[in-house]
Amino acid sequence: MKIVCLDAATLGDYDLSVFEKFGSLQIYTITNKEQTIERLKDANVAMTNKVVIDKDVIDACKNLKLILETATG
Repeated sequence: MKIVCLDAATLGDYDLSVFEKFGSLQIYTITNKEQTIERLKDANVAMTNKVVIDKDVIDACKNLKLILETATG
């Protein structure tokens, strides 16, 4: 399973390595709109706080099974 965190810089000081037990983990500090599809094209799980995952992204990323919204409130 491929897990991608799109905007780790917005999460604060959290250790994301716990997700490595579920598959390969790719962490990006910041992702802009133009990079989103490229970074998620083979991903099964997307982790996002501020990056928008819209219909275009979902349609383009056929392997995507789960979107984790890391924001609170």
